[in-house]
Amino acid sequence: MLYRNQDYILQLRNFISQRDFINKVANNPEIEMLTTLHDLLIFTRRELENYFNVKEARLIIDACRCMTYVDYSEPKYSLINCILNAIKYRGIDKKYKINTDKFIKKLNRLTQFQAYLVILMVYRYCNSNDDVKKAFNITNQYYKF
Repeated sequence: MLYRNQDYILQLRNFISQRDFINKVANNPEIEMLTTLHDLLIFTRRELENYFNVKEARLIIDACRCMTYVDYSEPKYSLINCILNAIKYRGIDKKYKINTDKFIKKLNRLTQFQAYLVILMVYRYCNSNDDVKKAFNITNQYYKF
């Protein structure tokens, strides 16, 4: 019975500390904004789960690997423009065997925030040891390139 009481006390302490943390967050608008942005990124990442296949993700990475995104430009325009330039000047659509028109239409269906997240996915892939599937949240495809 002593073990259960100690466990209960520990749970109660955790609850109180979580409540104190929530109260601090509620009174701090900067932390609240960061928390909201973090949640939006997670929700948008879930929206984009399996949106791209592995070949498309590799094409995006290949096209945008050296891209410098500036915050005053629209992410969707920057992403599509970068990919179109890589297709036009390097022919990467042939390398990855992707229908350019269908792929660009698919990219045009993205919202600005989703396009921003795709850019972050490219940066995540380039700056980590993640594989393409993990970086682009692809869960249901097996493809060896």
